[in-house]
Amino acid sequence: MNPAAGTALGLIKGVNSIFIAICGAADNVSSQIGSFFERIPAIERCSEVVDGHSQLLDIHKALVNVYKDLLQFYLKSIIMFKKSGFVIHLALDWLKSDLSGIIASFTTHADLLSKLLETETFASVQEIKDEQVEALIRDTLDIHRENEIAYHNELKRRADEACSWIASNEQFSYWRLNSRDSSLLALFGDMGCGKTITTAYVVDTLSQGQLVCSYYCKDDQETTKLGNIYRSLIWQLLKRKPDLKTRFSSWYKKAESQSQVNPTQSDEMLREFLFDALSSSKQCIFFVLDGLDECESYSQRQILSLFRELLEREARLKIFISSRYDDDVEKALPSGASRIELGAGFSQERDRIIANYLASQLNIPEQTRGKVVDKLAEKADGSAIWLRISLEYIGKLRVQNERGLETALKRLPSSTGLAELYWKLFEKVCAGLPENEEHLRRALETLAVARRPLSSDELAYAVFIETDDEGPATMEELEDNAQSVNLLDLIRPFISTTTVVDEKHAQLRLVHQSLKELILQAPPSSWSLVGKPGWKNQTVQRKGELNGYLLKRCIQYLLFDECGEIDLYSAFTEGSLDADFFAIGGILDDDEAPPELSQEFDPFELGLGRFFTYAANGWTTHFHDAAQDLWPTPTEFIKLCSHGSQRLDNWVEQWKRPRNTRRAELTFPEATNHLDPLVVAAIFGPVAYMTDLLKCDLQDPDFLPNSVWVAVRNLIDRNYISTIEQLLRDESLGSILCCTYFFFEAVLGWTKSDRLQGNAAKEWEDIFEYLIKALRGDLLEEGNEILCQAARNGCLVLVRKLFEVSEHDPELRRAIIMGDRFKMSDWRGGLSTHQSIGEAAYEGHVEIVRFLCQQPGIEPHIRYVNQHGHTVFHQAARRGIREIIMTLIQRWPEGVNIRNKVNDAPLGDFIFHRITGDAEAIETVKAMLRTGKVDATGLKDDPGYSPLCAAIRRGEIALCKTLIVEGSADMSCAVSVDRETGKPFLTKDVKVQETMEAQEVMLKQLCSLLPLAVSTEYLF
Repeated sequence: MNPAAGTALGLIKGVNSIFIAICGAADNVSSQIGSFFERIPAIERCSEVVDGHSQLLDIHKALVNVYKDLLQFYLKSIIMFKKSGFVIHLALDWLKSDLSGIIASFTTHADLLSKLLETETFASVQEIKDEQVEALIRDTLDIHRENEIAYHNELKRRADEACSWIASNEQFSYWRLNSRDSSLLALFGDMGCGKTITTAYVVDTLSQGQLVCSYYCKDDQETTKLGNIYRSLIWQLLKRKPDLKTRFSSWYKKAESQSQVNPTQSDEMLREFLFDALSSSKQCIFFVLDGLDECESYSQRQILSLFRELLEREARLKIFISSRYDDDVEKALPSGASRIELGAGFSQERDRIIANYLASQLNIPEQTRGKVVDKLAEKADGSAIWLRISLEYIGKLRVQNERGLETALKRLPSSTGLAELYWKLFEKVCAGLPENEEHLRRALETLAVARRPLSSDELAYAVFIETDDEGPATMEELEDNAQSVNLLDLIRPFISTTTVVDEKHAQLRLVHQSLKELILQAPPSSWSLVGKPGWKNQTVQRKGELNGYLLKRCIQYLLFDECGEIDLYSAFTEGSLDADFFAIGGILDDDEAPPELSQEFDPFELGLGRFFTYAANGWTTHFHDAAQDLWPTPTEFIKLCSHGSQRLDNWVEQWKRPRNTRRAELTFPEATNHLDPLVVAAIFGPVAYMTDLLKCDLQDPDFLPNSVWVAVRNLIDRNYISTIEQLLRDESLGSILCCTYFFFEAVLGWTKSDRLQGNAAKEWEDIFEYLIKALRGDLLEEGNEILCQAARNGCLVLVRKLFEVSEHDPELRRAIIMGDRFKMSDWRGGLSTHQSIGEAAYEGHVEIVRFLCQQPGIEPHIRYVNQHGHTVFHQAARRGIREIIMTLIQRWPEGVNIRNKVNDAPLGDFIFHRITGDAEAIETVKAMLRTGKVDATGLKDDPGYSPLCAAIRRGEIALCKTLIVEGSADMSCAVSVDRETGKPFLTKDVKVQETMEAQEVMLKQLCSLLPLAVSTEYLF
């Protein structure tokens, strides 16, 4: 029998008919027949439960037994009904005698089947939930994992013998095995000495039986981002500790609902989850982090701070980091950290092992390999990268005999002359051809500033894009040029490749950080002079130039006609819509499942070439670092960002999809319909570029009518305060921007952590003072609303400046304080619209409340009651910040018990808004009660709505004790006594606990605080 095929459907129908006939003929057996009917649905559910499962043997066996019972009943009944009518009653009596046994057997087997189905259903539901969690992890954390895995696999191509020294190192062994101290071990070494390869060896060694999470930082603008580091470590942690996946899902949903943002895009939230997961782990976890010195100072501090806090919490964590010698890193290490130094001259035997391995990889002829290895090992002085480049150079010389080898080895500079060695290799590769030199130079300079590793196709396009009129006019011409030279073969000695999918998608990066730094210091033609007398480091200038050149190539590419004609979004969504449409017709098609639609798209296949992905994402990052003389002209920029253009839509949609996924991965800073050249410049451009763009005709159709305001909002978000001040003082734009609306734009989002960094507060003070004086007449009408908006948004700078400027202007001071808030609309629906102190208290801005309460003449704001009867105390109850509440009690003690229009006192509101288990809330209530001004008795509250009742309903036993003992809360609203038994019980207003056990616990606690006449002995 096959349970999934609905076997014996006819049998079930036949049995049902017999049931009805028998029940109609003999009432005395109908109750037994009923048990058959009750269990039939379990049989019908089989097909639903087992659908898609090839083997469910337990259910199959149980269903077979049920069918046997049904068949037995069916056959006996058929025999009975074939008898003549006059013996039917005798047959029924005969059936009744056999019925009990058949029904008992059927009931047993059917109940077993039902339980098995419930178990399988639960397993199926759990499987669906698990798949949803996996999808969440994949969509939010698995962003760069393919690249990371591929990079680590590349690092496996090493000579393990050259790294095995660390396994026997005393510091390493002690760190690895000792569980009580030495939880952090740092490997320091010079550039090029083999730290990364050694770290990869450590990862592979520890992974044999240990839980290891590793990360490699590379100076490529992506891997060193703090968020990417956190996401990778969390992803690895979830994969190695699957029990954390449900916890991650719950954390994600809770954090997203509270903040309305994706928590995996917040460094702070990611750090919080990582800290909680690691500090609570009972299993020892090894963290390995390579290249910490490659990160920016902020990221370094955050990572080491996280490690320090975890170790202070005695988390079961072992940390291994590698770094170049760096004072900031060394000073920030937690106390008690151990260190290993991999310095110059570390081990000549190690150098020999590395040289021998590289020689075999680079096909150095066997007849000369031994001597090459010996000589290079003697000169390497611990520099693994010097060995690599030296062997690349010797390999290019095609040395065939001892004499040629001797000559080549003599020409090699020492390990300290790495720049000269790079130049010799560059010169040899170019073979005296100017074309080779130009192509190789462009390729190396492009890789030096590229924001991520490039594919060979992307690099070829970037090299052959010309920024003048002599370059290719179409993508087809560019494609031909890019394929005309084997660029990959030309640059191979200077790069390392990481294969993610296949060779076609191999990612190219410079062979070493030392080469990148050399390229930024000087062009290849000057490498032989680096470090020599009279040489000048050009890093700052070169960085601006190289970013500028790549910026121009990106923009030049995006200005091709194809980028403004093809509808990218429609092109890559069309396939998705088609697949959805045809899937509708495939529901009844059991022959073959429809092919799964790829989650990625290829811009090249859509007609946008091979460089579109990088150009669309890269130009916005290169713009800020580009030299000013290489910025795009206003004409080019306007064409690139023209409002409503297909070109703008295309590169924005691609910007949101850096990995060519159909689903957007990034959120663009502004909605597309709000974009124009001015807005885009405000989002991505250097500060000075705005000045040039403002000279253009802003009335042109390429610009939006209100783009100045959208641009200002983005400048505010980027904290470009000096630019904002220039715009306000500009003759043409000042008349537009100098209005009260500017205040509202400025204070929105004021509490962002980076809003007042550095000298920003002083700069904003100057802007606000300028505007307040310039707009005095308008402030006489709107001054109070502006003050309230500033207080609500936490803008203490504007609040202070309003009172400071109006100190000697009584009319302005009166306008700021006196205002009819009843007429003001509010985004909260008017429920909490209040005067300045109430607004600040509602949002929890302690300093603003304290400042305002100190101002003379502020009483109307302190004593203000809104249309719902809310005082400043009701407003403060939402956040429940103790400093605010105590400040208000000190300033207006008689107002703390005033009730709103629904008879709620502030104390009741405070308890209602608190999170269960909030220990800080109890201390705040105690502080309020100790003032002697707060009424906690509940005698004036409606039945069931006293502070005590609210605390009981929330299960806050400790808070209940505080209200009763220190606040003399009336308990009659919560506990009553049965007149007959004398036993106490919880009243219906507070009897909301889910279980009897919870009710008894609460009742016992309350009774312990009652007079002896009603003691806990009556509860037993």
